[in-house]
Amino acid sequence: MIPGGMFPGRAIIVKGMVMAGGAKRFQINLCCGLLVEGDHTDNKALHFNPRYVSGDTDIVLNSSINNSWGEEERCNNVLTPGQPFQLRILALTDCFKIAVNGKHLCDYNHRLPLHTVRIIYINGGVQVDLIEYQGEMEAQNIPPQATAPPSEDAVSTGVIRRPPIPFDLPVTGGFTNGRQLILTGTPRMNAETFCINFCSAHETFFHFNVRFAASSEKKNVIVRNSTKNGKWLTEERQASTFPFITGGTFDITIEADADFFKVSVNGAHLMIFNYRDDPKLIDRISIDGDLTLQQAQLI
Repeated sequence: MIPGGMFPGRAIIVKGMVMAGGAKRFQINLCCGLLVEGDHTDNKALHFNPRYVSGDTDIVLNSSINNSWGEEERCNNVLTPGQPFQLRILALTDCFKIAVNGKHLCDYNHRLPLHTVRIIYINGGVQVDLIEYQGEMEAQNIPPQATAPPSEDAVSTGVIRRPPIPFDLPVTGGFTNGRQLILTGTPRMNAETFCINFCSAHETFFHFNVRFAASSEKKNVIVRNSTKNGKWLTEERQASTFPFITGGTFDITIEADADFFKVSVNGAHLMIFNYRDDPKLIDRISIDGDLTLQQAQLI
């Protein structure tokens, strides 16, 4: 059973490896009941089927409704036998968004109501190491969680799972060349804004502020800025793309380069922000706004 069922904003992460040496195919099925094999099965909302046979090496996507398969959809097979992979199936209101190793692969429009999905069933030539469920049912009446500092163990290992929002992460030795902040998060379905701030006691060195169309901006924009003597400087707003969606789980990496912060989202480069002050002075990263965090990692 899928704990809590499926709803917009829910993501399923599958980590594993395609079996090397003779694997012909495997399947990941999102099913509406326990009858998953045989002549009479429950509906399958998503059938994700990578193939490795001569003349057919695509990924086939389909749905089975009332024991009848629908029209196939196909995409390029980026899963290599013998190589580990991470697959994310993100449920949105109108489709599943599927990504492999942090890069978008395809969309698959819903053919069955999302809330009817109950089971994930995997079989075939694949080794499954982990199945993880991300995202929570929107609960607007639940009060915000109290801020709590991460444990010493969490900070020492660099990985903090499901931290509360707002969240402060201590930084020792500054955020200097080669360090990375890696976050997995999900904006709420009604999100207006969230931000990531690289700070010291008195200054903000990098303010990364995602604003959705529902905010006072009335459009999607990513605002970047910093402070000097406690006063905001000139904003930067230009961006080649806006990779965030309400209810959509994302991976973001912010890396310290020699001269700038480098930002990537879902494995794709997004932008840079030139240093305006010495990043060695950064001693805290603060995350706040309309999102939940699955994990945060500082390396």
